[in-house]
Amino acid sequence: MKSGSARTVAVAAASVCVTLVTATTGPVASAAPAPVAEVEAATWSHNPALPTGPAHWGALDPAWAACANREGQTPVAITATRKAHLPVLRVNYARVPLVVENTGHVVEVPQPDAGTLSFGAHSYELTQWHVHAPSEHVLNGHRADLEIHLVHADAQGNTAVLAVFADVTPSHKPANQSSSSSPQEAAGQLLRTVLRAAPETAGEETDLDRDVSAAVLLGAGGAGGHRVISRYFTYTGSLTTPPCTGGVRWLVVPSTIRIDLRSVRHMHDIVADFPGYGGYPNNNRPLQPLGSRTVERRVG
Repeated sequence: MKSGSARTVAVAAASVCVTLVTATTGPVASAAPAPVAEVEAATWSHNPALPTGPAHWGALDPAWAACANREGQTPVAITATRKAHLPVLRVNYARVPLVVENTGHVVEVPQPDAGTLSFGAHSYELTQWHVHAPSEHVLNGHRADLEIHLVHADAQGNTAVLAVFADVTPSHKPANQSSSSSPQEAAGQLLRTVLRAAPETAGEETDLDRDVSAAVLLGAGGAGGHRVISRYFTYTGSLTTPPCTGGVRWLVVPSTIRIDLRSVRHMHDIVADFPGYGGYPNNNRPLQPLGSRTVERRVG
């Protein structure tokens, strides 16, 4: 496929949000979003003022009853934590085609056959990563401008989500920086490229006609598509959108990607245009009570 081309696809409007090696360089590709014949109307939204908002998810569908639970749900505020003997996280992500989808609830990047995340002896396959604005988790009282979820599943269907934050900072390089940029700059550049290429219409996708490894989002800590993460928080929670399924292993990385204000504003504009959102610009679920759970931390 030539640069600037796009393929037609119907993207599911109710994407499950539980969700890099060469650095993306150069300006965002001018690929035009592929049209679709029909996009289903949203059956739920993040708008708290609407009857489809988060407070009502549990009543909208019998299969979504878990959304009404007050225990075991995500996101949470991470403040008090307990130091624990935890393994380092080992990531091995391949380079795969960079395709950006507007699902009607998130900006998502599918990851077919993209590699694995290892948590001790347990291995999970990366399936997709997506973006929330602002962040869903609050870390030490701070809500970041964006939160990226790298979603994984094991052979038994269990889910693990690696969460990474992004914040606006004036200290970023222009989008045409060289490929010799630092891992931190490369992560911001990839995120910026994805957000600016995201289709404005739900149900469309843009194919940027390049291959990228999701390991780029994780900054330094390895070579190629390999990364070793020695500092993170973990707890058991849920998907953050319907059906709010529990038993999800959350792995929250405290490091932050630098991103520019223009890209964050563009993300909010896209969210405001999601079907059934009524112009509401945020797609983060409200905080849920931690309850009897404990957030454990590994300090490298």
